[in-house]
Amino acid sequence: MILADVSEFMRNGDYAPTRLEAQREGIRQVLGVKTRANPESSVGLMTMEAGKLDVLATLTTDDLKILKQLHSMAAKGDIDFVNALKVAKLALKFRQSGNHRRRIVAFVGSPIQADEKELVKLGKKFAKDGIAVDVVNFGEDEANTPKLEAFNKAVNKNEGSHLVTVPAGMDFGDAMRSSPILASADGGGGGGGGGGGGFLGDVDPAMDPELAMALRVSMEEERAKQAERAATAGGEGGSGETGAAPAPDAAMSAMAAEDPELAAALAMSMAEMQQDSGNAAAEAEPAAAMDEEEDPELAAALAMSMASSEAEAGGAGESAENPAAVLNNADFLADVMSGLDGVDVNDPAVQAALAGIDAEKADGEAKEGDGK
Repeated sequence: MILADVSEFMRNGDYAPTRLEAQREGIRQVLGVKTRANPESSVGLMTMEAGKLDVLATLTTDDLKILKQLHSMAAKGDIDFVNALKVAKLALKFRQSGNHRRRIVAFVGSPIQADEKELVKLGKKFAKDGIAVDVVNFGEDEANTPKLEAFNKAVNKNEGSHLVTVPAGMDFGDAMRSSPILASADGGGGGGGGGGGGFLGDVDPAMDPELAMALRVSMEEERAKQAERAATAGGEGGSGETGAAPAPDAAMSAMAAEDPELAAALAMSMAEMQQDSGNAAAEAEPAAAMDEEEDPELAAALAMSMASSEAEAGGAGESAENPAAVLNNADFLADVMSGLDGVDVNDPAVQAALAGIDAEKADGEAKEGDGK
């Protein structure tokens, strides 16, 4: 998780053109190297505004989502460094795999209100939980450096956390490229030019992010085309694997030929399983985060922020991609079963099953309307 400082102090022009713009460049540097160090690396972005800790982007491997939110940040208010770290820790629970190492990169360009003792206590807890914290200290380094050095000493475990201070007037991009924060991500290559680890050939994403992004998109499109061609070739050539599980459509066809009622019941069961598993996953993850945290208010704020972020990013498109929504469509199931040998869609048992799906869907929509 990348934590951005969006306080009023970020309007200052001691870093060209402003602290906020310099910070954006630093975040782009981190984003480019971290996501390319490993194809499974995911990055999230949140602000540290006091009273409104906002998760702008949940953990994702899509750089464009982060870059879009990065340009929407505006300077206002003060920062809450301590609570921002706690919320970022909660957000890291939603990573794709429990084996992924957790890291927070915080950009601090405003005075930290918390005292040194509180920061040391928090740092020791993060070290115990195995969460690395990198801090980029700039702008108010005279006031913040003693506190951040104490915090870094407490959180640093096996030299995994770093504190980088960028003096006023220094080019932010150069400071980040030479920092241990990026050197640890790209395999020790620092941030220099050339074809070091984490770069796309001779293109340094830190120096030319637009070209690097275009190259990455092109490479991903080509990989997708190759995978599609391979899948098509495999389908035309038949299945060469032994012991493979039968395709769901083939299995359902065989079952429907023998027992149409059982096929209809199976279709309904699949729809319910998809819906239940989605609901359970959505409820279980926030609950798991709540169990281990001392501050339920922060967890609630995180849940609301993440829900808002996902709603803006996904919008109406999410329902179209939801398998449960497709399986709950009686017309779709009727169309599928009409192509199955031995299945009579007009059979009373099949019609009753499809009518049940429509009834459940109508009931759900009615309840949703009542809730509004």
